[in-house]
Amino acid sequence: DVPVEEDDMTGVDIEDDALRPMYSVSPTGWAQKKTVTITYPSGYTNEYSTDGGTSWKSYTGPVTFNTNGTIVARVNDGKNYVSGNSQSVTSIDTSKPTAASFTTTTTSKSITVTASGTDSQSNIVRYRFSSDNGTTWTEAQTSNKYTFNNLTTGTYPIKIRAINGT
Repeated sequence: DVPVEEDDMTGVDIEDDALRPMYSVSPTGWAQKKTVTITYPSGYTNEYSTDGGTSWKSYTGPVTFNTNGTIVARVNDGKNYVSGNSQSVTSIDTSKPTAASFTTTTTSKSITVTASGTDSQSNIVRYRFSSDNGTTWTEAQTSNKYTFNNLTTGTYPIKIRAINGT
């Protein structure tokens, strides 16, 4: 037998990448909430934490986030910690746009509306327009300009909707 000295073990990583939990976050992009599914290796105790490891829960299915945060998953064999890692969950926006306004340019038969809006998190990404005080609306569009054409003489109560990234 050849004795193994302690120095011979320096730099050996006994954690197996195949034992690391894998994450799937849905949906991608901005959303009002997100679901995290964790895939664990079989045959181990699987736990997760959403408070930085202060408390742990047994993983039984997808975890829902209503605010940005981090999830930590760990694997253990019932006695020892085997593997773990973390996943940031971002781009959750539960706030409404904070402001919306518009200007108009008119001709004898048309009104062109230019909208603007602000959102503190996911920004404004689409607009809708109405020329009948909100009874009917255009389809959502990325352009902040819309022209109502072929109008007859009269009053048109214009409204806009600024839609954020969620």
